[in-house]
Amino acid sequence: MIVTLRFIPLFVCALSCSAASAGAQIQSDSDAIVVEAAMHHLGDNQTPEWPEAPAEPETSPLVFEFEMQPSNGDHLMFITHRHVNNEWVLSLNGTDFATLQTGDALGERHYVIPAGLLRAGTNSLALTGKTPTDDITFGKVRILAGSLREVLQLRPLTVFVQEAGSGAPLPARISIAAEDGTRPAVWYGARDLTAVRDGVVYTAEGGASFELPEGTYDIYASRGFEWGLARKRVVVGAGEGAPVVLELAREVDTANYVACDTHIHTYTLSGHGDSTVEERMVTLAAEGVELPIATDHNHNTDYRPYQAKLELNRYFTPVVGNEVNFSGLPGHFNVFPLNPDDPIPSREADNWDQIMENLRARSPRVVILNHPRWPARDTGPFGKFKLEHETGARQSGPERFTFDAMELVNSCTEEEDALYLYRDWFALLNRGEGVLGVGSSDSHTVGLPVGQGRTYVRSSATDPARIDVDEACTNMLAGRMSVSLGIMVDVRVDESAGMGATLVPQGTEMDVEVTVKAPSWVRPRTVQLFLNGVQVAQMDLPEPQGATAIRPRFTLPKPRFDAHLVVVVLGDPVNSPHWPDINNYTLASTNPVWIDSDGDGYRSPRETARALLGQFGGNGMDLARLIGPVDSAIAAQLRDLTAPPAAPPAAPEPQEE
Repeated sequence: MIVTLRFIPLFVCALSCSAASAGAQIQSDSDAIVVEAAMHHLGDNQTPEWPEAPAEPETSPLVFEFEMQPSNGDHLMFITHRHVNNEWVLSLNGTDFATLQTGDALGERHYVIPAGLLRAGTNSLALTGKTPTDDITFGKVRILAGSLREVLQLRPLTVFVQEAGSGAPLPARISIAAEDGTRPAVWYGARDLTAVRDGVVYTAEGGASFELPEGTYDIYASRGFEWGLARKRVVVGAGEGAPVVLELAREVDTANYVACDTHIHTYTLSGHGDSTVEERMVTLAAEGVELPIATDHNHNTDYRPYQAKLELNRYFTPVVGNEVNFSGLPGHFNVFPLNPDDPIPSREADNWDQIMENLRARSPRVVILNHPRWPARDTGPFGKFKLEHETGARQSGPERFTFDAMELVNSCTEEEDALYLYRDWFALLNRGEGVLGVGSSDSHTVGLPVGQGRTYVRSSATDPARIDVDEACTNMLAGRMSVSLGIMVDVRVDESAGMGATLVPQGTEMDVEVTVKAPSWVRPRTVQLFLNGVQVAQMDLPEPQGATAIRPRFTLPKPRFDAHLVVVVLGDPVNSPHWPDINNYTLASTNPVWIDSDGDGYRSPRETARALLGQFGGNGMDLARLIGPVDSAIAAQLRDLTAPPAAPPAAPEPQEE
């Protein structure tokens, strides 16, 4: 039932295991052979932000000699490292035996030393980077005698995830938290239909068996945004306990929309992160991503052969895409759909106009600008172009942006201000650049959920295995899609116009019905309405009893001039291991409803300002007094259009020799 409210405005390591957490219980240090106590920094850049090692890098290889009298039986090597994105090979006495597990977090990992590699007397450990420019830290190397199970005191656990009511097995994410909140190492859980990392086991078949160090744990089961959350506390001890059974119910109705993630990576083809293509298939099924766009860096990636091999076709319809970047020019672009057999788009370009020509040459339906303020607000493409929020003007870059959409949400990119990118977007819309908004995850890893940021695209599909990709692209280009980060939103104006539609209001007021949906583990807080980027209404939402399904209603005066209407919903952060979030909020937003106030076709604020200048003449301030108040977006465009040309830059003053 939907409640109606009304408002009148105002890799893999040895044994295919996960990395160990720093807090794993192992034998005491007195039992260990210390190979190297210090931490080292290797690579080619200064890293003062990594306090555990010197900022200045050393060069690969690193070699350590140590004395040891190995015992009979197994041995383990414990190493602390961080930010491993490429291949780093460990060798003992000239024999390669392991590759450092990829991952950004600083933590201790365990590697099995094959029998016969250790010698009595002097031994030599070497670390060699295949990509020596990859900056990492490495050190605190110790060796302990014993098998993995003995040293870590591992015990078995089996978890089943099933649908409430039917009992059918569900693809799911199993998240594990120790009593102190840390993510424990998970061992012996790797299978064809699982993906395992610290504190995480993804299963595509509704169950998984693995091993944990003895202790007390909270076990969570989740299946993406549309499903509930289940949790049980278990004690893992000696012997094999009873299986843990967790039930999930579908809580969010997404009828007429499909869940799309427009930005997805794999380590296999993008070369960084940690998710193999096979693991990505499992995580997509488990997170409920129905229309995944494969966007490995400069690869036309086709998921279909991998999906078919794992027999996961029934869960999603994959799309071939590519994240393309250009040497010396800012910006990363996702383009899709593509032919996997075609050459990738040419990456040789001198300016953004040529970039767009190269991207369009491969005939994709959709071109998206990714993370426009990454790696930082002032160094992403919008920052380098000096895009300003009042008018959308910029000091450099193309005269007009011709990509189809931009990321408003990227759940793997830090942005503490939930609405900062929206101000960029509103500025472009006000300038008449018909850029649409999307949400994505940009997930490169298993642990950071694919589909956490997502886009809900209008679709006639009722089977996720048979989504019409051409129809989905048409609806995306028409703006019939919404941005989601833990919340879903839709809008209907005057009972007829939805996202992407143009409305000619028939009266002096507009009725705006907003639909807000969220699972029981998300708390939506406020609904905000924006006309031409200016907030014109807000409603605080009631505390939900379970999942959220409400329809707040607003009455807005018909705007004097044309306007674009966008709805944004903001919510609380999710403090749960199943939803590791980089940013401290949940969010949803619509794409614009275009309000054609005078019935002669929608005009952007800039087009309206230009028409007013042509009709009345004069400067912006004279015009404002003549025709009465205009909204701030149109006023800003009037000022911009009537401003005197900028003075050329002054010649530099001569410097003393």
